[in-house]
Amino acid sequence: MNLSFGGDTVPFICNIIIGPELENISPYNIPNKLKCGEVEKHIFLPTDNPPIINLSLPKEDTLGPMKTHNLSRVELEEKLTKHGISIDGKKKDLVARAKSNNPPMAATKKFRKVIKGWIGKQIGLLELLY
Repeated sequence: MNLSFGGDTVPFICNIIIGPELENISPYNIPNKLKCGEVEKHIFLPTDNPPIINLSLPKEDTLGPMKTHNLSRVELEEKLTKHGISIDGKKKDLVARAKSNNPPMAATKKFRKVIKGWIGKQIGLLELLY
């Protein structure tokens, strides 16, 4: 189990149905103690509060703001090769050739990062202890 929520690399933990042998496992009478027949869940449901690690996370996967970054040398070479332009020289030479082409080719790429939501993700150890 991870310390924080989510985690794609650990095996998924199943929900556990509390049986009569687990009902009186603790002598303490706490208000949120599970009773016989109730299900102990290990994933976040839409009705749950957000993870305490980051309360501002979105419920479901969303796209972040639009960002741009410079193309890598390999991406530039592929783009120039498609248009039949020489790919000799350093990266700055490739960028100059892309910009001087008619019509000019962009040497940057726009993308959006996926911000992972918490619904359906595995609950972490901190959530269980909290």
